[in-house]
Amino acid sequence: MALPTPSRQELEDAWRKRVQATRDRYIEESNWLSTVRAEFTDVSSLNTDGISALVHARQRERRAIHEYIRVLKIFSDLLVRGVVPEEEA
Repeated sequence: MALPTPSRQELEDAWRKRVQATRDRYIEESNWLSTVRAEFTDVSSLNTDGISALVHARQRERRAIHEYIRVLKIFSDLLVRGVVPEEEA
């Protein structure tokens, strides 16, 4: 039995929530990166653990911004062009 097709408004609402969630995650990761950077303001105090922490925090932030951009593009395509996303909200 096939699932009912969501209405355009339901799709927009679901993707709007997803955009907000990925934006929130990006902001959290960006804030975390800022916190980690603040711990190592003096380059001379930076050790292997500090470098590793900075690299890891930056990678998390990059993944979060890429996901935010991906979801925002899908949402924009839905709103502007009427392209129904293939992936489930």
